[in-house]
Amino acid sequence: MDKNILIAAGFDPSGGAGIVRDLHVMWEYGLNPASVITALTAQDDERFLTWEAVTPAMLKAQLQSVLRGGRCRWVKIGMVGTPDNLKTLLDAIEAFCEDAFILLDPVLKASTGPDLAQGDYVRAIQEKLDRISLITPNLPELERLAGQRVANRQQADSSARELIARGVKAVVIKGGHLLGPSVDRLISPENTREFFGDRLPGTIHGTGCAFSSALIASLALNNPGRVTFEDMADAVANAKAYVRSLFKALSGQ
Repeated sequence: MDKNILIAAGFDPSGGAGIVRDLHVMWEYGLNPASVITALTAQDDERFLTWEAVTPAMLKAQLQSVLRGGRCRWVKIGMVGTPDNLKTLLDAIEAFCEDAFILLDPVLKASTGPDLAQGDYVRAIQEKLDRISLITPNLPELERLAGQRVANRQQADSSARELIARGVKAVVIKGGHLLGPSVDRLISPENTREFFGDRLPGTIHGTGCAFSSALIASLALNNPGRVTFEDMADAVANAKAYVRSLFKALSGQ
């Protein structure tokens, strides 16, 4: 186990999304990260039945067990679900992983329906954005986090800059929900970069988890020092290519 990388996410028993997908991606990149489970779900590729968060005490115990005596440099956070668990995670990262690069994939709703954010979880993210290095929302998540409608790229950019104004270092807007070509956008206070791709037919469960895990894996493998905008841009391009290959493999294209 490589304590230099930490994955925190929910458990999907179908293996298509969540921490199982995250770990598969990491293993394909040749990495073996420490990992903790934030929530349990009952779902498959077509249905989402129910979920519940682990207790903050259980989450804290997991974090102490995998991080004790080590320091992580890279963190990927997926589904968390509750304000208390987000606080528990970020407090442990601050204690054990000083100066870590933290990627937050703000999983707020299952692709098959139900809300995955309890209580004031959205507000909790908003209030802790200054502790996040990179956030990777899709369009519905961006709308909820920025508190404004997103119907085009100009509004998406404005919403991303609202998150940056609240403290996050950079935003990757996943453009799959907009009409037209699939265009992801990386935005920092000083720079913007677009990443074009063909819109593939159909949907595959767990591609959002795969994208964010491939992104942090690429950063971990290629950036021993301070992460620049160009480093993030290279990692986004790598992750986008990885997800395209995964989509084709899983859909038989």
